[in-house]
Amino acid sequence: MTSKKSTKNKKILYRRSKIAGLWAEGISQQQDIADALKARYNIEVTQMTVSRDLEALKIEWQEERVAETSEAITAALRVRRHLLALALTDYAESKKPKETTIQETIDSGPRSAEDGAKPETRTKAQIKTEERNGDPRYLTVASQQATAIEKIIGVYAPEKRDITSGGDTIAIKEVIVELAPDEHMEN
Repeated sequence: MTSKKSTKNKKILYRRSKIAGLWAEGISQQQDIADALKARYNIEVTQMTVSRDLEALKIEWQEERVAETSEAITAALRVRRHLLALALTDYAESKKPKETTIQETIDSGPRSAEDGAKPETRTKAQIKTEERNGDPRYLTVASQQATAIEKIIGVYAPEKRDITSGGDTIAIKEVIVELAPDEHMEN
């Protein structure tokens, strides 16, 4: 029993793949699809079968689009969250005090060559600490990423803007003009 059902399912899937191909070619009329199935693939079906198969395909395609959209949203959120974390980390890093070490080598001059000694040198080091308030460019990037995340997840309500009428109701008027025959044309 399962082998008959499996064979039937395979035939349906095969037929639907051919219908999808014909649909993609631009053949949209169900009877034309049924005729093309018979002519090209020797598959004889009724217009009603084509209709059911198209409905099943449209549902399948819609589910695929929803899944692809969900994956795209997830990927976009992942990227934006990563960029937000980087911007905040870099901002915190830019607030840390900056330490600068200054080293100076002082040479006491040449010693007598008779002694065979090298000139005496000493190193003077100084550490300078500079307080920093943080680079505001990182906050700008963080704010942009946070706003992008909010838009992706739908925090903001969609905005409706009427740019054609300024918000006024537009009445559509139908004008019919009858033209009288031109007397000069008839003569």
